Amino acid sequence: MATTSPTGPRKPWWKKRWGIAAVAVGVILALGAIGSTRNPEAASSASPSPSAMVAAVSAEPTPAVTAPPAATAEPTPTAVPTPTPAPTPTPKPTPAPTPTPKPTPVPPVLSQTGRGDKVLKFAAQDGPLVARIANKGGSNFAVISYTGSTYNDLLANVIGAYSGRVYVEPGVNLLKITSSGSWTVELRPISSATAWDGKSALTGKGDSVILLTGGSFSTTTITNKGTDNFGVIAHGVDGDYLDLLVNVIGAYRGEVLLPSDDPVVLSVQDVGGTWTMSAVQ
Repeated sequence: MATTSPTGPRKPWWKKRWGIAAVAVGVILALGAIGSTRNPEAASSASPSPSAMVAAVSAEPTPAVTAPPAATAEPTPTAVPTPTPAPTPTPKPTPAPTPTPKPTPVPPVLSQTGRGDKVLKFAAQDGPLVARIANKGGSNFAVISYTGSTYNDLLANVIGAYSGRVYVEPGVNLLKITSSGSWTVELRPISSATAWDGKSALTGKGDSVILLTGGSFSTTTITNKGTDNFGVIAHGVDGDYLDLLVNVIGAYRGEVLLPSDDPVVLSVQDVGGTWTMSAVQ
């Protein structure tokens, strides 16, 4: 048989204190739910629940994303103007050099070619002449000059071939030629003689006529390697006889004094030899 408690009958749960409290909480929650349903904005603005606050505190803050700085536009380069090239000056034409006029050759007083013996007549000249004479014969060859009917000089006298230039005095107007072969004679003014300024040595061969300038009263050493007669005679350009500088047979070497005339004509007589005149001192 069951034993009963001395206490009275039990109260329903909702009449107890904790039951009343539970009912009150439930009413509050229900009202809150109804209010949030009717006004969502109020619900969202309501204070967060304790669990939401804990979640917010415990969550790491999301770093703010910094927008990259706007790219600075590069300045547009200013176009450098292309310099206009300076016009190239047109070179002035170089004037053609004026050619040095060649001296007009003086026409010969006489120019003749022949064979065998011959007498040549021509007009007498006021000044001395240079006679260029050549012979190809094998026998005696001689040329004698005359002034009118008067004997003047023996210009050439050799056996066999000959070639040379000889001095002819003013006034001569006739040449007598003795030859067994062919010959040529040409007479020109004294200006056609071999020009020499005396600054360097002069070498020649055989009979020659030299027109020396700048050698007034100076000296020159003359040498000769021939074996025949060797002579050097000084004349003025007007034909005057000045001096017999050398007159020997065969080889020669010596220093001679030149006349004071300037210019002076030197007549070299040297058949077949070689001669030299040193620079004038």
